[in-house]
Amino acid sequence: MINVTNTVNMKNIWNSTSSRRIFGWKDILRTWKNNHTTPHAVECILDNLRGALNPSSTYSPRVSQFLTFLNNEQEGIAWFLFECISLRWMWGDIHLEYVRELVDEIDNLDTQFPAFPGSPNCTIRKFVTDNLSADELDYIQMMPPLEEELLTPLRNPPRIQRSVPAAPSRQEPLLENNAVDASRGDDCNTLMQIRLIRNINKKDIDEVVNIKRNSITSLFEVRHFDRSSGLHMNNYSMTSDAVIRHMKLFLRMLTVDEEPYTSVQFSLPCMPTILVSPKNLTSQTRDMIYDSMALTMESWPVVY
Repeated sequence: MINVTNTVNMKNIWNSTSSRRIFGWKDILRTWKNNHTTPHAVECILDNLRGALNPSSTYSPRVSQFLTFLNNEQEGIAWFLFECISLRWMWGDIHLEYVRELVDEIDNLDTQFPAFPGSPNCTIRKFVTDNLSADELDYIQMMPPLEEELLTPLRNPPRIQRSVPAAPSRQEPLLENNAVDASRGDDCNTLMQIRLIRNINKKDIDEVVNIKRNSITSLFEVRHFDRSSGLHMNNYSMTSDAVIRHMKLFLRMLTVDEEPYTSVQFSLPCMPTILVSPKNLTSQTRDMIYDSMALTMESWPVVY
């Protein structure tokens, strides 16, 4: 039996099989801010959240019910995360299980909140880290951002001088598909590599993603060899920000794969090589990988 106080509108409380879905949360929240009238969809979410947070209540809807109601829209999830944390003032505590799952559902914690009444003027990551204790951050498996000085590029870094070999003559054999095309100015001695492993004992069926820096343009190239099709797929002239955006989608897709790889190996220069199972690619692990890649691209190592 559900025991909920009078602060909650009982007609909005879901049953265990509720699967209602509301679309267009970005517009719903913006309209709420402009009109100062709480939409019914917002009231419904808040009533169910208050019921779940009330310590005298036995009501505990699943996060999946909230996500379905929010149509898994990023703007709605970000707002709901804000409410989960902000309602601490009412009960003196927060539902950390909700927060942990919601943080993992957000594609980019470094984006701003959508427009809604009381929307913080900061990134989602900053709001979470400012309002949760160190123990709470550890529980939800979210790392604080790297210290600012670690993310600042070196002043006046030495320019890397590399000779670019001439293109091969007609008498010379053509480069293999997986060889380095030096005429494009590759930093051929250094790369970041992601290896997608189906079978730990069969290296020849791994899919490999190599990220390289072009020493002439200082831009990056993402090269993906798909074993199943035998195709080499390359993205050229990418900025470091574009590489990180690419990797955020790439790693998120691995976490939702119904037939996941056995493990994913990350090899970054000047960093330890790590092996991670897709189920352990949590927001904390992904953030650590993004930060490590960003740091590597800001000060690209030289091998000699």
